[in-house]
Amino acid sequence: MNSQTLRESVTGAIRYWEPRRLPYYAVLAAIVLIFFGIYYPTSKSFLSVYSVLGLFLLVVLANVAYCAAYPVDIFVCASSYRDQWRKHRRVIFMIGLLFAAIITRYFLRLEYSSLNPPGYVEADCRSNIRAEIICAVPDARGSSPIPSTSFPFPRRSPPQCW
Repeated sequence: MNSQTLRESVTGAIRYWEPRRLPYYAVLAAIVLIFFGIYYPTSKSFLSVYSVLGLFLLVVLANVAYCAAYPVDIFVCASSYRDQWRKHRRVIFMIGLLFAAIITRYFLRLEYSSLNPPGYVEADCRSNIRAEIICAVPDARGSSPIPSTSFPFPRRSPPQCW
């Protein structure tokens, strides 16, 4: 590979990938803002120095993941597969964007896993018949309010309702 071919490969990679960097970041930022909006009243509590530093770290990792396309692009464009590669760059970009979106959603689900979205109502343990069977509490005599013949589980102390 001569220097002119390397130079053309690097220039072609920069010309293709740099204009797509902003849409890549825009999609990831939209995912973050959607999660923040869904959990809005309680998501404000996550705004701290540590969460902003964690977000900054994730932005840096997203940038590193985006830049991983450069060495591959330069290497393939310097080979004899240049024309086929250029036809499928858009597909590679979309696959990478989808992968980054999935990773972003995964980290956000980890971050917001302890919160419930607004309007979320936890079901009362007595709201359906199966929950009543599982959450049956013995009365003062030590007998269950459900007859033993209809109790489908082995007799033991029932779990506490949470």
